[in-house]
Amino acid sequence: MMKRMAVVLAMMFPALASAEHASPLLKVPEWTRKELQKPKLKFQKKKLWNLAALPAYFLLETTIHEGSHGVAARVFGLKVTAFKPYPHKFRGTFVWGAVYTDRTLPKKEDALFTMAPYMTDIILFTSVDLLLGYRVIPPGSVAGLIVYTAGMLAPWINFVYNVNNPRSFSDFSQFSKITGMKRWALLALGDAIAAIALWRLWVRGKEVFFTAVSEKSSRFSFAPFASGDAKGVAALIRF
Repeated sequence: MMKRMAVVLAMMFPALASAEHASPLLKVPEWTRKELQKPKLKFQKKKLWNLAALPAYFLLETTIHEGSHGVAARVFGLKVTAFKPYPHKFRGTFVWGAVYTDRTLPKKEDALFTMAPYMTDIILFTSVDLLLGYRVIPPGSVAGLIVYTAGMLAPWINFVYNVNNPRSFSDFSQFSKITGMKRWALLALGDAIAAIALWRLWVRGKEVFFTAVSEKSSRFSFAPFASGDAKGVAALIRF
C-alpha cells in the first residue's frame, strides 16, 4: 500500500500554545513541534569589533605560552636567560616567541618543560568553557566575548598551530625526539583533542555571537513530519 505523503501547514499565533492547534489537517508529533519552535538565531554583527583586538589576544596567548615554559624552567631549577614572547628571529629562523635557558634538562623534565604550554591551554580552555556554561560570565555580554576569544579561541589556534607545525624545533617535534613517540601519533592525538575542542568552541560560540530572534517577529520554520503512515514537511509561520 502506497504511503500517504502530507505537507502540514501550521499557522501558530501567540495565543495558541498546544500542538493540536498547530495543524488543521493532522496532529503534529511532539518532536516535530519542538523542532518547529526552536528559536531562530541571528548573528550579532556589532560584535565584529572584537576582530580589531586579535593582535592583542595573540600577544597575550604567546605570553601565556612562553610564560608556561618559563615557569616550568624555574620549577626544574633552570635560569631563564631571555624571555621573548613576541615574533623574532632565532638563528636566522622566524619564531613567534621563545624562552631561553642556561642549560638543558634530563629527558623526563625536558618533556614536561616542552608540553607545559599545552597543559596550560587545556586548563584555560576548560575553565572558560565551564565559566560560560554555568553563566558565571554571561556568554552574551562583552566580558563573555572577551574571555571566549582570549580563553578558548586563541588557545585553540595556538594548540592546533603547534600540533601541526612540521619544523624540527617545534615543541611537538622536540617532544617526539625526547620521548621517542612517533610524530604521526602525536599529530593524530593532538588533532583528535583539537576536534573535541572545536565542538566546544562551536557550542559556546553560538551563545557568544548569536542571539535568539524575538517571537514577535515574522518567520518561517520547517521540520520533517511523520504521523502514522503520513510523511512530509511541517511548516510553521509566526506573526
